[in-house]
Amino acid sequence: LSLDGSSIQIGTAGTYVPPMDAVQEVSVQQSGVDAEFGHSAGGVMNVSMKGGTNQVHGTAYYFGVNPLLDARPTALSTGKNLTRNSIWGGTVGGPIKKNRLFTFLAYEQWIYVENNTATFTLPTALERTGDFSKSLTSAGLQRTIYDPNSTVFNAATGSVTRQPFANNVVPQARMDATALTMLNDIWLPNNPGINKAGTNNYILNYPRYFRYWNVSDRTDYNVSDKLKLFGRYSGFAHHRDPVNYANSPATPPNGYYTEAKNYVADAIYTLTPNTVIEVRGGFDKVIDDLRAAFQEVGTAGLTKFWPNQWFTPYTKDMPVIFYPSLNFVGGSGTTSIGKSLSWQEHGHSYIYSTRLSSQKGKHYLKAGLETRRVWGQCYYPTTMTWEFGAGLTSSTFINANTGQSGDPYATFLLGALSSPDSGASTAY
Repeated sequence: LSLDGSSIQIGTAGTYVPPMDAVQEVSVQQSGVDAEFGHSAGGVMNVSMKGGTNQVHGTAYYFGVNPLLDARPTALSTGKNLTRNSIWGGTVGGPIKKNRLFTFLAYEQWIYVENNTATFTLPTALERTGDFSKSLTSAGLQRTIYDPNSTVFNAATGSVTRQPFANNVVPQARMDATALTMLNDIWLPNNPGINKAGTNNYILNYPRYFRYWNVSDRTDYNVSDKLKLFGRYSGFAHHRDPVNYANSPATPPNGYYTEAKNYVADAIYTLTPNTVIEVRGGFDKVIDDLRAAFQEVGTAGLTKFWPNQWFTPYTKDMPVIFYPSLNFVGGSGTTSIGKSLSWQEHGHSYIYSTRLSSQKGKHYLKAGLETRRVWGQCYYPTTMTWEFGAGLTSSTFINANTGQSGDPYATFLLGALSSPDSGASTAY
């Protein structure tokens, strides 16, 4: 994939994408392409950008969506549809100096407001104190909480039994200190739930903003009848604003930032009426990051949970440390907060090429050299992931019916962990 003859790829990924109105021509060459088009197995696509002329020309456009008459966004929420979309831009090209110097500028901007619905099953104010005496199943029956420390295995019958907590209350003395600290970051429900078990007792419609801009400027200079030059700068930025709708560092992050830049310069010199030499240089840069400042707790945030800093060997090389991922599975519903996986991708590339072309009678001969230098750095850190299942506080761990007994938040208050839990790792 190339733009004005210069590659816009870093590894297998493309970088800059031009506005549609700035494109002059798209050329696609499939298998069997010339040797000059290396770095490709299946084919080559080259996009040529528009340049200025002796006359001033331009375009302008706007596309908009404002669905005042749209239906409700989801079956779970009665909130208004917040979706909005606005795309506008334009181009202008013309002479700086007639017959010699020309320019062509293109700009595009996009603001998209997406309707999102956050749905969670959260502990009630009573459950946060360890009191599950009012916690029900979907059938309206008492959800009994059992003490995992009372587990008794009968080898003769292969059965497992546990004793329920007195009055269905987890004693304060048994509550885990880390869980109590994290509990401060878990927000309260905003509705009674969709059933007697209190499933989906937090439902919130919120807008998510996508912002995008794209600019490109190409300048052509006819130095003489034999020498022609052009240079171009192009770039775009696309980001999704993170929304802390729960006003908590444990709110799942929902923002990212993507940026790409492309520079190219080209010189064409006519040695003879039949022979042309071309020299070109280009530079590409790309950034693609998950971003949510409110969730980037860092080492200080983790130390609040674990003062002994046992996590240091796992997190010392992480560029960003997010709030740990907490997964609550079973019982009246499944909920995940925090963030388990992040990403940061940064890369750039340089390309230099020269080509000599000559027409000899019926034959057209070409020779040239191209060199590329590509650098990339990618991080895919996995912060701590802790899973709290209803099975650990149910009546048994053999085919437990977590719809009738046990609760993931009771397991959480006890600090009981299961096999899916992990520390952290980083991939490069």
